[in-house]
Amino acid sequence: MTQQKIGPWEVIKPLGKGGQGQVSLVRRPGRVQERKEAIQEIVAASPWQHNISTQEVTQAVERMAPAIWKYVRPETGDDLGALKQFMMPESGPDADEAVKRLKNEILILRQGRPGLVGLIDANETERWIVTELMSATSDSFSCLSSPNDRR
Repeated sequence: MTQQKIGPWEVIKPLGKGGQGQVSLVRRPGRVQERKEAIQEIVAASPWQHNISTQEVTQAVERMAPAIWKYVRPETGDDLGALKQFMMPESGPDADEAVKRLKNEILILRQGRPGLVGLIDANETERWIVTELMSATSDSFSCLSSPNDRR
């Protein structure tokens, strides 16, 4: 099954739909490539490909450890986001107002105000934004990643 992509983002599943558009859970675009590169690093450092000493095996395993972690680590808040895809008319006064709202939302989120999700990515032309993923609890909302943690 092929994953749907919006811009560079891989859609995992829809989260909801509202008056301005729909929101989907998305995966960071570099995560898939990161895993492919990790496999290549592991294979390149594999001691079983060579007739080497115990010390060389130990050194090879130490070189492989970061690549193994990159491959198997669970996805974190840094890897996931909420993509809001704005549904709006292509032309006319309603379209102009909708584009104005989109640009305003991007502007506000870029300011990094406390209490608002952080903006990770945006594309005004394709009419979507990606923000930090929020987890709702019965009492409050908590952010899964912080703007300071982003790479």
